[in-house]
Amino acid sequence: MWRFWLVLSFLFILVSGQFHCNLKKTEESPVKKYLRFKGIPRTVVLESSQRKFHQITTRILKIFLEEVLLYPNVTIVTKDDNFDNATLIFQRLYGNYGDELPETMINLEVWNPPNDNIINAELSEFVSDLGISGPPTRFGWFTPKSLLHLVPGMDIWRFFRTAESTKYFRLPNVYLTKILQSIRDKKSNRYFCEEPFCRGGIFSPEICENVTCATLLAGFFETTGFVIEHIRKLQLYVEVIWVGPQLEELVPFLTDELTKHNQTSLIFLSWTPSFIVTPNEETYSTIAFPPCEELDSSLMYCKYDLHKVIKLAWSRLRYTANPVHQLLMHVSFTLKEYEEFFQIYQNETKHNTRQDEVMDKVACHWMKTHSNNITTWKNKIRYNNELYIAGIFPLTGSNYNMAGSISQAAALATEAVNKSKILEGYQLKLFSDDGMCQPDVVMKVFINYVMQNRFKQLVGILGPACSDTVEPLAGVSRHFHTVVISYSAEGSSFSDRKKYPYFFRTIGENNQYQQVYLQLLQHLKWAKIGALAEDGHKYSEYLSHMQLVLKKNNITFEFNNKFPPQGNIENIKQYLQEMVQENIRIIIGDVYDDVARTVMCIAYQMGMTAYNSYVWFLPSWLSSDWYDTDKYNKKNNESVECSTEQMVMAINGYFSLSHAPFGPEDSLTHENITVKQWKENFMKSGTNYSTPDKISDYAGYAYDAVWMYAYALRKLYDENSTHLSGLHNENTTKRLVEILKETNFQGVSGTVQFRGRASRISVVHVNQWYFNKSTDKVKSIVGIFEPNNSINNQDPLAGKLKVDDYLIHWLTPDGEIPKDGMIPPPLCLVEGFKNLLGVKDCEIAIVIANVMGFLFIGSILLIVFIRFYQIKKDELEKIKNNNDVLNIANKLDKWEIARVNVVINRKIGEGAFGYVYGGEAFFDGSSRCKNLKNWFYIRRKTRFSQRSRSYETI
Repeated sequence: MWRFWLVLSFLFILVSGQFHCNLKKTEESPVKKYLRFKGIPRTVVLESSQRKFHQITTRILKIFLEEVLLYPNVTIVTKDDNFDNATLIFQRLYGNYGDELPETMINLEVWNPPNDNIINAELSEFVSDLGISGPPTRFGWFTPKSLLHLVPGMDIWRFFRTAESTKYFRLPNVYLTKILQSIRDKKSNRYFCEEPFCRGGIFSPEICENVTCATLLAGFFETTGFVIEHIRKLQLYVEVIWVGPQLEELVPFLTDELTKHNQTSLIFLSWTPSFIVTPNEETYSTIAFPPCEELDSSLMYCKYDLHKVIKLAWSRLRYTANPVHQLLMHVSFTLKEYEEFFQIYQNETKHNTRQDEVMDKVACHWMKTHSNNITTWKNKIRYNNELYIAGIFPLTGSNYNMAGSISQAAALATEAVNKSKILEGYQLKLFSDDGMCQPDVVMKVFINYVMQNRFKQLVGILGPACSDTVEPLAGVSRHFHTVVISYSAEGSSFSDRKKYPYFFRTIGENNQYQQVYLQLLQHLKWAKIGALAEDGHKYSEYLSHMQLVLKKNNITFEFNNKFPPQGNIENIKQYLQEMVQENIRIIIGDVYDDVARTVMCIAYQMGMTAYNSYVWFLPSWLSSDWYDTDKYNKKNNESVECSTEQMVMAINGYFSLSHAPFGPEDSLTHENITVKQWKENFMKSGTNYSTPDKISDYAGYAYDAVWMYAYALRKLYDENSTHLSGLHNENTTKRLVEILKETNFQGVSGTVQFRGRASRISVVHVNQWYFNKSTDKVKSIVGIFEPNNSINNQDPLAGKLKVDDYLIHWLTPDGEIPKDGMIPPPLCLVEGFKNLLGVKDCEIAIVIANVMGFLFIGSILLIVFIRFYQIKKDELEKIKNNNDVLNIANKLDKWEIARVNVVINRKIGEGAFGYVYGGEAFFDGSSRCKNLKNWFYIRRKTRFSQRSRSYETI
C-alpha cells in the first residue's frame, strides 16, 4: 500500500510542477516541508469541484502551500460533490477512520445547510471543521431586473400558481429551438435529465398538459433536481429544461435578446455567488420563496436559504502538517474578493480559453496583487499555540461598582498563569468585551467569538456579570460545547446541570442565603417575614425555594410579591400597604437600583423605616450611591419624591447578604502569597486602583476563575495532549467539565471548591449599612456564615452562622431588637403543662395531656378490677375450705364407703340423683350409693351433700 502512495506522490509532484506562480521569495535559504504519515512524506491532496470560485480558491491555497510554506507535494483533485451532499466528501476526507491516508485532505468550499451541523460527534474525530471560508451561498430562481416591469409582483413565487401569469415566462419558439440544441451532453449524447418523468430532457408537470407554462432553465439535474418536488408541492405552472454547462452562456444571451423585445421574461435556477449570478449582482432579481422555518418539517425550501460555506480537513493534519492546519484556520475570502476573482477571470478569458490555465492565472494574479493577504496568513502561523479566554465584563451601562477592576483582575491572573509556566508550550490570552449587563449585547459578543477563526482555541467564557444575561448564554453555549464560568451571577436557576451542563461560577449561588436567613431569623427570634421583588429577574428566584425552607422551620413567609418590571408607583404602594396591614416588619427587597429608590422612598413616606421598628434586607450589589435621588433625578430624569437626605433616613440600618469577596487577609493562596499581599500588588497595577475601596468585590472571583481554567487545562493536557487541539469536541468539553467539578485550591476569594456542583460553596457575610454622619455610609459585617466544606456527605448548602450582636445598630425608639409583627397566639389551656414538656404547639400539649389522662384513668380502673377479682377469689377459697364435700382433707363419714371397697361392673340407669351402677361393695351393714355426674357444679354438689346428711336417719 505504501508503494502505491509513493508512486502516486511522485505523479502528483510531476503534475503540480506544471505551473509556477513565482511569487517573490521571502526567505533566503528555504527549507522544504512535508506531510509525514507513518514516517513517510505524503502528498497534500486538495479537493475542488466544478464551481469556478471553488477552483480559484483551491488554486490559491495550492500556490501558498507550494511557494510560501514550501510544501513541494501538493495536488488538486476535482470531484462532483453535488453542492450539499456532504456524505461523499466525508468519506473522502476521513481516511478509513484515521488508520489510512484519506482520498483527499482539504476542501475549502463545503455547503453547510441552515440550522444544521453537518459534522456529527462520530465524524468530528476524523474530520475537522475549520470555520467559514467564504461568503454565504444559496440556490435561487432568478429573473432579469430589466423585465420586472412587465407585470407587478412577478418576482414572488405565488405569481407562478396561475397559468395566466406564467405566459410572461414562456420563451418564444425561436429561442426554444436554440435551447433544445443544448439539452444533450455533447460527449455521451444523453439528455441532462434521463429520469422517467423527463420527456426529451424536459420536465413538465401534469397541470401543464393543456396550458402554457413558464420555462425554467437549469444546469445539471444532479444538483438542481430538487426543484421538481418544489414545483409539484407548490403546484406551480413551470416546466424545467436542463442545459448543463450551457446555462452560463444561454442566460446572458437570452437576457439581452428578451430585453430588446420587451415582451417576455426569463427565469433560471442557479446559485449565488456564481459566474452567472455574480457577487453584488445588479442584473438579476431573486424570485422570493418563504423562509424554511415557516414551512413544513421536510425543510425542502431550505435550498433557497443561506448556507454557510465552511472548510473541512482531515483531522490528522494538525499532527502530520501543523503549519497547514494553522493556515486553514485563517484562510477565508470575502464577497469583494469573489468579485475580484470574477473580474480577473473575465480579463483572462479574452486571451485564453483553456479553463485550467485560466484558473491558474487568475489565482496567481490575485496573489501577486494581494501580498498583504499572504503576509497576514503567514504571520498567523504560530508554533507556540495560543489559548484564549473570552472575558465579558460590565464595563458600561451597569450598576457594578468599579467594574474596570474586574477585567483588570482577570488580566493579572492571565499574566500570572503565563509566568507560572503551568501551561508550558501554550500562551493564555484574555479577550475583554463589554456586555453592559444586557442579554442581547452579551449574545452578540458570544456570536462574534463563535464566528472568529480563533474559536477553535477558545477555552471558554469568563462572565457574564448579571444573572439575567447568563440564562441565554449558558443555554446556547451547550450547543457549541463551550464552558462558561461567571464571577458574579448568583441566580439559583443556573444550578440545573441538565439545562446548563457547561456552566460554573466562582461566586456562590444565592440559594446559600436560605440557610443564612433561616439561622439569622432563628437567632433574632423572628418568625414572620415578607419579600418584595421584580418579576422576571433571575436573581430573586431563590425566594421561592426559601419559602419552603422557612415553612418547615415554623417561620411564616407572608408575602412573596413580584411586581412587573418597571412597575408603577401605585403597584408598589399597594404591596407595601398590604404589608402594613398584615403587620410585616421584616422585609426582603430584591430590586435593582432605580426600583430600590422608589420602594424606599415610599417606605419612608409610609413610616416603614428602621426608626419605626422595620427591618429591610436589600441586595449587596446596589451601586454605592444608589440612594442619591438628588443626583439620579437630574441624571436619569427620574421622579422619586424624596430628597437624598430623606433617603438616608429611609435606608439607615438596612441589612444585606453577600458572598465573602476575599479570603482572610493573612490566608495563604495557591501562589504562595497572602490575600493582603495580593491586594497590595493589585493596587500597584494601575492608578485607578490605588486604595482597597477601588477594588470591586467581584475582582477576586474573576481572578480565581482564570486560574480555574488554567488548572483544568493543565490536567486535560496531561491526560491527552490532543485535547487542547479540539476544545469544542463534545467528549473533550465533557471531560473538561468533570475536571472543573473537582477544582479545589486556595484562591484570593477563599477556598475554591465545587464538590461536584456548578456553584462554588463560599463564605457568606451578613452586612449592616448605616450612616455615621449625614452622608457617610458605613458597612459593618455583623455575621459570618461558614459552609461545611470539609464534609462531603452533608448538604452542601449547610453551615453555621455566627452573629456578633454587639456590632448591630438597632434604630428602634427603645434601641432593642424590633419585633417581627407576629401576633401572639391565644393562651393555651395547659400553658404550664406545655412549658413543662417544652412543646411549642398548644394542640400537641393538649393531645399529650389527654393521652396521659386516659392512661391514668385506665390504670385506676385496672387496679380496682384486680382488687375486686382478688376479693372474689378469696371468698371462694373460704367456701371451699368450709365445705366438707369439697375438702379432700376430710375423713369418711360412717355412711360412706371407701373407693377401694367398691367394685363397679355395670351401669344400671340414670335417675334424678345421677347414674345408678351395679356392682359389689364390702361394708358391715346395709346402705345406698350415689355417683354425682361429672359436669355438676360445685354448688349442686354442695346441696347433694347437705341432703345426704338426712339419709343418716333412714
